[in-house]
This record gives sequence, C-alpha cells and structure tokens, in this order.
Amino acid sequence: MKHDANLLSLALLKDQPKAAAVLLQEFPPEQAVGFLMKVPVELIIPVVDHMSSWPATRILSIMPEKHAAEILSGMPMVEAETLIRLMSTAQRESILGYMDKSLAKSFTRKLAFPITTVGAWMDTSNPYFSTDSIVNDCLDLIKRQKSQLNGVVFIVDNRRKFVGLVKVEKLLISENNEKLVTLVNRDIKPLPARSTLSEARNNKGWMQFPALPVVDRNNTLLGALAHHSLQTGTIKSSISMNNNHTFSLAAHMGNAFIATMSGFLRLISTSQANQPQQPIPPSQPAAKKIEGARQ
Repeated sequence: MKHDANLLSLALLKDQPKAAAVLLQEFPPEQAVGFLMKVPVELIIPVVDHMSSWPATRILSIMPEKHAAEILSGMPMVEAETLIRLMSTAQRESILGYMDKSLAKSFTRKLAFPITTVGAWMDTSNPYFSTDSIVNDCLDLIKRQKSQLNGVVFIVDNRRKFVGLVKVEKLLISENNEKLVTLVNRDIKPLPARSTLSEARNNKGWMQFPALPVVDRNNTLLGALAHHSLQTGTIKSSISMNNNHTFSLAAHMGNAFIATMSGFLRLISTSQANQPQQPIPPSQPAAKKIEGARQ
C-alpha cells in the first residue's frame, strides 16, 4: 500500500501518538479511516491503543477487516480484546479469521467469558508442565519459547488437571535433574474461570504468588490470572458496565498544543483531496516539522 499521508501528519503520529489519538477521535470515523488507510500500520497501532474504546472500535469497524486485524494483532492483548468485544459477532469472527491462528484461538477462548469474570482476563499463553518433568527441561523450554511466566510455573497431571505450582525462583536454585513434582506447592486454590473478579480478589494465594491458575469446572488448567490483570480487569469492567459507549470530552480540552494542532489537521483533511501534497524535504528533522505546526 502506498503511504502518501502528509509528512507532518506522519511525524505527529510517530512522535505524539496520544495527541494524535485525541485529535482523530474528533473526526467522523469515515474521515479518520480515510486518513489512516494512507498510514503505515506500525504508526497506527500506538495511536489506536491511546484512543478511548468506543471511538477506536468505530474506526476499526469500518476499516477493511484484514487491516483491522493487523492493527489489533500489534496491540497489547488486553486492549485489543476490549475493542473486539465491542464489535458485532459477524465482524469479530471475520477479523479473527485474518489473525494468526494461535492468537485468534486465545481471543476466542477469552471472549467466551463475560468481561466481569476471571476467564476474560486470564493469560492463556502460560506454559504448563507434567509432574514427571525435571527442572532442567522446564527451564530450557521456557528459555527457547521466551515464555512469560508471571513468576510461576504450573504443574498438571497427564489429563491436564491442575496439581500445583512452583515459583520460578525455586526452579533456579534447584538441581537440574530434580522432578518438578517434588517442588510443587499443592495448597493453592485455583480460580474458577467463571468466577467474578471480585470473588477472585479474596483468594489467599495472592499473598504468596503474583499469578494464580485458572481452571474450568473439571479442574482442567486454562491459563493464569496475574494480579495486575485482576486490577486492570476490575477497573475496566466497572467502566464498561457503567458507561460502555461514552468517552470523556474533557480530555480534548486540556492541552493547548492539541487545540492548536486540531485546527491544523482539519485544514489538512479538507484540502488534501483537492491539492497535491507538498512534502517537507526528508533532511529536515521531525522535531522541526512538529515545531512548525505549533506556530
């Protein structure tokens, strides 16, 4: 795709994604999409990530689905999931079809749970190991896969039923050939995937571990809930329930630079279709482009 957006606009997107996000939210979504379709995806991702959920969803919803999938795939998973939840079922399924299969599967699994439940905020990428695994094999796999552990390793039986967990620090000080089953903590009560976030807060396991296992009704391990995800989910689910389709206009008013740039970008938007672009010479630094826009 040819990226012919004005160089000044590209500089704003790259250097000030939060400011650009606030500005784009003021435009009709069709106009915002018309502009963003001329911009490299890697510049769009942080801008959409900074947008309020509902405006961002409206913009993604009228983009070509493949393009929307690329943007969502590059965003933090929690933020992307929030936007996907606001889309229609047909739209959601179509966009997921353009994503990497493992990522789409993870989204699909979590989207099956209401936003107020543990399952909606769990991390399904955490590795798990069988009771007969040894420390060396465990650490080797973690290193090769560059897995995010949230400080713990989960142990399951041969039917993937949760057995217990081991702190990563304990693995690092143990003998390489020691079996994980001898190190496992079996006293932790796992979190049911369909329990509410408020119920999960009362689990005593948070006093010992930064993440807890999430299981289904048959005690099959589904993933992990990190404590920071519990906090994020509690805040976002509360906001979603109370004010799902609104966003603050006050945020649009508090920055003089944003107010100045708003009028400038509107001028670019209305004149772009009728006048050829006059690109700033490549040798001029991006900082000067932004400075010129402020004046």
